[in-house]
Amino acid sequence: MFRGSQIAAFVALLERREASVFHACQYLDFLAYLNLGGIPSRALLEQNRQTFTTFDSDGADQEHGVWDKIFVNFSDFGLIFTRGHAGTPNVYGPILFQIHPRALLAANDLAVTLRSAGARDFNRANESLNTLEEVERIFLHPAQAGFPNSSEVRFGKQLEQVFPKRLVRGNPEINSSMPSGRLDLKHTTLILVDPYIFAGQRLVVTVATAAREHGLPCKVVERQPSQAKRYNELTSLIADWGPSFQSVLESGKASSTCSKWLLQLSQNQLEWQFERFARYLLAGTLAPLKDG
Repeated sequence: MFRGSQIAAFVALLERREASVFHACQYLDFLAYLNLGGIPSRALLEQNRQTFTTFDSDGADQEHGVWDKIFVNFSDFGLIFTRGHAGTPNVYGPILFQIHPRALLAANDLAVTLRSAGARDFNRANESLNTLEEVERIFLHPAQAGFPNSSEVRFGKQLEQVFPKRLVRGNPEINSSMPSGRLDLKHTTLILVDPYIFAGQRLVVTVATAAREHGLPCKVVERQPSQAKRYNELTSLIADWGPSFQSVLESGKASSTCSKWLLQLSQNQLEWQFERFARYLLAGTLAPLKDG
């Protein structure tokens, strides 16, 4: 766990590496964040009667004592799908905040863990890294490698190799306790929006309009992946056939490219990830935009 001057040293490490931290959300949650003036804990959303997307991990977060924490990541998880790999778009939402690490200076305490807080038997105090040397081992290249290599982090088996005595699963993450219960939006450097179009309106335009109305000064830009059409094909399939992986796969309505991708997900046993992505997108973005 990092506290006091340790947090400042941690932030300095990220700055030296020119690294950002990231947080993705659905449109429903984005509006709540704007209302609250920051990226909040789930507890703050609840206390302020804000409507937010229900996650599978909500029960575990409460059980593990992290309901009042704010979560950010070292990486943009949306790049997995954007680069054509066998993964879904960011499960947590099509709107990504890129945040300068100085936002973390306001924290009372900060935990860097090597698995999600939603993991079984998660223990924040025991699983947090405790030294900057350990944090350095998260990164794949030395700081001297220069950006963007200096900001690239290990995941999965790469992490297991350098942390053989720690519990590791997936990607490292950061969770923090903030006095205000939120991460101030003034430290947002960019909002990156997946290239969805709903009812003839680009999601990036909807997001940019809302951000401007709330006085958020950062740039709002749209991802430009080569397979941009696949995002909207997915939303059409999910809207018509629901979040069931099997229903979408067997619908016969997916293009050959999308069908091949779905089969790759199945081969990698990621049907659960597709269904989580689809349920969250339906509840947190598609339904709110449809309802106006």
